[in-house]
Amino acid sequence: MRWFIIFLFVCTRLFAFSTDDTCKTLLAEGKLLYHLEKASWYASDFYQEHINNGKHPMGGYVSYLGTDEHVITVIYDRADSSKVLARLMFAALATPTPAIVDVENNKATSQELNLIALRQDAKRQIQFDQDRFFYFNNDFPLNLIPLIQGESCRVFIIPGPHSNNVLYLGNDYVLTYDAKNELVKKDKLHKSVIPCYFTYEGLEITSSIDSHVLHEFITSTDICTLLLYKEFSKWKSSEVLGREHHSILDIQNETLEIITREEYDKRETKKQQ
Repeated sequence: MRWFIIFLFVCTRLFAFSTDDTCKTLLAEGKLLYHLEKASWYASDFYQEHINNGKHPMGGYVSYLGTDEHVITVIYDRADSSKVLARLMFAALATPTPAIVDVENNKATSQELNLIALRQDAKRQIQFDQDRFFYFNNDFPLNLIPLIQGESCRVFIIPGPHSNNVLYLGNDYVLTYDAKNELVKKDKLHKSVIPCYFTYEGLEITSSIDSHVLHEFITSTDICTLLLYKEFSKWKSSEVLGREHHSILDIQNETLEIITREEYDKRETKKQQ
């Protein structure tokens, strides 16, 4: 019996560590996607308003981490994706006005070329979609976020909203590529799409809760989307109910907690007492 108790204690500690590690990984990736996409939004708006002269239409943009946690966004040419129209640098969390704007160095670096190639291929995968893997309609503008971390090359696809009072969780995907930028696999992160409104019948909504079928925990794309739109809503938290775990994202403080369903049930029982 003594050895069984020790074994059970060790397994519990290992499982707790694993869950805590998963929590940190998901939050870090979600916040990174959030910072990259926020910079992309501001950079494209700034380019259209202050730089674009109509001679070189924007083909797209990619963002990546530079030194000292700065985020760099590259706007590339539609006719020649290797040509940089503007390179904008932001602080870790972008603001509408970039810290540095460079329109002179028009040659993309090898890192930028790889990011652009990933984004371009992801667009092609969505456009042709021969196996009908994706589900999108014209109401959803798409945010494509290429991310290279060591040997890991991925493109996250997140739908944007089509009105000011709603965001959508779900209908998101991640494409994984090899070192030659060739597609390895496609993953669907949610089984369906859920419209989440900021207000309903004049009342402000402050939290959301939903269940996941394909994944046990909240996804990094969920975290990214919720943080992107926290300025437009009064949401304080968003929760995801998995089969065995409950993910709780504090939107305002940008923190994540993952607890077991048992612990969640205990908390809910205490609230009702």
